[in-house]
Amino acid sequence: MKNRCKDCWEDIVDLAEGVQNQAAIDHLAGCAACRADYDVLRETFEALSADIFDAPNGLIDGAKRLMPARQWKTVLRVGTLPQLAVARGASEFQAVYQEASAQIRVRYEQEDGEWLVTGSIKSDETPQVFSLDKAYELDSNGRFLFTVRKLSDTGFEVAVGDRWLRVPAATEAFDDGPG
Repeated sequence: MKNRCKDCWEDIVDLAEGVQNQAAIDHLAGCAACRADYDVLRETFEALSADIFDAPNGLIDGAKRLMPARQWKTVLRVGTLPQLAVARGASEFQAVYQEASAQIRVRYEQEDGEWLVTGSIKSDETPQVFSLDKAYELDSNGRFLFTVRKLSDTGFEVAVGDRWLRVPAATEAFDDGPG
């Protein structure tokens, strides 16, 4: 940067910020290097002054769930009782899922034509539960509750730290019982 350019630099920055400065305008008319720097500064200041809006509810959580590299499938830790219950069309049964640092107890109950899914999560980190693209709050004891129309929609995901645990729908976990 030439001395003449250095002397005008603060005026050029002011101009890029929107302050009219004839000395800077005159200098930019004859200096291609400063004009290029000015263009970058002006674009930067315009970008910084742009309005920032929050993403719609659930959009960021939905985007996070699209990252398959951070997903682990949970392992069913119970015997054949839930499989028999689903196969026989039972209206209530329970299951326990396990992942390295989280234990998920789930109760499925058919009530008024819908399936009530309740459960609790024991984990070293604070978990979040997501079902059918909706987030559900956990109470202070790590319990959650949501309802779905079909048993095949009872699957959900749990975010624990930077990991995603997938709990399959009861029909998937227990060999395709009634929907």
